[in-house]
Amino acid sequence: ATTGSNTFDGIQVFKGIQEVMFVESNFGGNHSFDFNSGSIFYLSQLSSNGIWNILNVPTDSGLATTITFVIEQGSTPYSASAYQINSSNINVKWADGVIPSGSSNNSDIIGLTAFRNGSTWNVLGSLTTFV
Repeated sequence: ATTGSNTFDGIQVFKGIQEVMFVESNFGGNHSFDFNSGSIFYLSQLSSNGIWNILNVPTDSGLATTITFVIEQGSTPYSASAYQINSSNINVKWADGVIPSGSSNNSDIIGLTAFRNGSTWNVLGSLTTFV
């Protein structure tokens, strides 16, 4: 097993990859997520929108970080009203220029790709609904 940050040069061949998925439920409003727990967050039974803060995201320049929220929506869909990385506000550029609102009684996946250039974040976001 390899732990910590590692850089591999050249071609790497993997027969299968699994990622840790952090499961959380029964929260609403502002909430923090720990990137050290994983980069995929499975959420259910949300009760309101709020600011979602992703903590412990590496800040090395020239790297991209992906963060995924899988949301099992109830009759009223909820998601983040704004995002933060390491407690700093970020501006997400949404696919098609539309801030997503979610879809009731479906599964929503919000994907964020955060590019770090110097001390600045450039974050692209998209939402996909699965019925």
